Amino acid sequence: MNFTFFPGRDSRYVLRLYLKVAFIGLDHALTKPAEDIKDRKERTLARLDAIPGLLKQAIDNIGSVPETYYKAALAMIGDCKKYLGEAGSEFKHDGFGNFEKALQNVLSSLIAFERFLSSIFLLFLIDDLLLHHLRPA
Repeated sequence: MNFTFFPGRDSRYVLRLYLKVAFIGLDHALTKPAEDIKDRKERTLARLDAIPGLLKQAIDNIGSVPETYYKAALAMIGDCKKYLGEAGSEFKHDGFGNFEKALQNVLSSLIAFERFLSSIFLLFLIDDLLLHHLRPA
């Protein structure tokens, strides 16, 4: 699956959209009515399996992150991690069986995305420092 939400637009405008697509989609898979529990399990597992690829695509598409967008994305990542924990509990109580591996893969991809954002934000800060604060007078 390859997502480029707004080709040619600055990535800071779409940064959080990747997280929204991933986790609103997961929420819909969990809460949307289904004919039976098997149908709900299958679509939820499919969503869980798609999230790491979507976040990898975000890493491939995002070039820089200004501070405001970085902070907002970190807050969303925190919310997503919390949601995964809550969803994991729901899986156990609703007879979803063992979704641990899929949940762990999603959590790992969130952590990788968070690290990536931190690294490119650090580069943004260094560039800003070099361009605006350390210029010769």
